[in-house]
Amino acid sequence: MAESHCEDMEAASDEVSLKLSLWEGRVAFDELVTQWRLTHFESLDMALFEEAINKCATLAVLMLIVWCV
Repeated sequence: MAESHCEDMEAASDEVSLKLSLWEGRVAFDELVTQWRLTHFESLDMALFEEAINKCATLAVLMLIVWCV
């Protein structure tokens, strides 16, 4: 019985961690979008832009995997 309780707690902890990561990622992405809107396209840091898009895509895939299981 104790193992089941621990497994439930671990699953809940994993879900909370994922949701926190999604929330923090969304906030960070919103801040970047605000900065990008004020910047001419030619002046954008493309490495930062690519990194932010990739992080957002990774979090979106994780979210889909967790919610579809």
